[in-house]
Amino acid sequence: MPVSLGAAFLHGLFVGGGEVLEGRDEGHVVRRPLGKLDLPLEVVETLLLQPTQHFHLHLEGLALHKPLSQRRGHEIFGEEYEMNGLLGRLGRKASSVKQVSLWDGVVMGGGAGISAHGRFRVATEKALFAMPETGIGLFPDVGASYYLRRMPSFTGTYAGLTGARLDAADLLYAGLATHFVTSDKLDTLVEALATVDDDSKGEDPLAFDAAVEAVVDDFASRPDTPSKLETFADDIERAFAKPTVEAIVEELEDLVSEMTSSEQSETTTSSETQSSSSRGPLFAPFASEALAALRKASPTSLKVTLAAIRDGHDLDLDATLKNDFRIAARMTDPTPTPLPDFFEGIRALLVDKDKNPSWHPATIADVSTDHVRRHFLPLQADDLPPAQRSYAAP
Repeated sequence: MPVSLGAAFLHGLFVGGGEVLEGRDEGHVVRRPLGKLDLPLEVVETLLLQPTQHFHLHLEGLALHKPLSQRRGHEIFGEEYEMNGLLGRLGRKASSVKQVSLWDGVVMGGGAGISAHGRFRVATEKALFAMPETGIGLFPDVGASYYLRRMPSFTGTYAGLTGARLDAADLLYAGLATHFVTSDKLDTLVEALATVDDDSKGEDPLAFDAAVEAVVDDFASRPDTPSKLETFADDIERAFAKPTVEAIVEELEDLVSEMTSSEQSETTTSSETQSSSSRGPLFAPFASEALAALRKASPTSLKVTLAAIRDGHDLDLDATLKNDFRIAARMTDPTPTPLPDFFEGIRALLVDKDKNPSWHPATIADVSTDHVRRHFLPLQADDLPPAQRSYAAP
């Protein structure tokens, strides 16, 4: 089974980790790192991705090496987002290419981009998924708002704004993972995928899809622990359904205050202590951590992220990625004074490592509607490399 991924624009592009299942050699599965790929799409049959990078390495370079031109930044984002769009198209049920994403560790940033849009997304007990970009002055890009806005009970808004770390149970509840498979079974799963009869994939891709799904189903089970997203869904919705970041913060403050008052009251009955949601001893730190994450994140990033999730509810993945390109171009622009928050976020986290960024504007209240709206405006085609000029169209 010849297996790989390719298209002309992927040549030489480092995509942030992963593996390609190339097929079998004398009965053994052949695997190699996913990196520089330059093969025609026609040879692709089954794509196996195991994201391994915590952050966008090329984005760190964009901030750490300021001489990198704005034009080169546009090329990097354009190539990455075009690849994400391709993987999304390959992820459709009727596609003759089947992508199986294996989440067996940390999945963040670019690692999520190359795997979250796939047809089958398998999480193990070791999976830790997050989009923590608001904490470094960026936003959940690589098409993340496409699936964040589809998560139940506004849990996607919660995850996108706070960078919350989701485990396998959370991923299944949210619909981000399609299956749970224990880590010790992954190698056997890969072996089984390599045996799928794909002779009919061109004539009947739905039958091929069903055959791949049946293999993954055979290995699937359920996590041992409950989902915290599901447990606290009512309270998450109560806070994160609010229309503005300011209102979300205020509601979280009220939730934390309610829990603190209940714990301190000796006369409060059990029924009064609990609301209609399934609260327990873990809720107070859960709500407090969400509030702390919002207070620490870039105010601009929070408001832009909320707008990307809420205002793009009618956008498909390709349109979402076009939005992402425009936002990323503004957030990583090295020309204005002061620089966008992304540069300060990277300084605080990776350069000086003081973890004490100085955001501009400094508070949520100081971020104007016009400042947020500017991130979504179409770009001028003449300012973009030829390959990225389609992102300038309205």
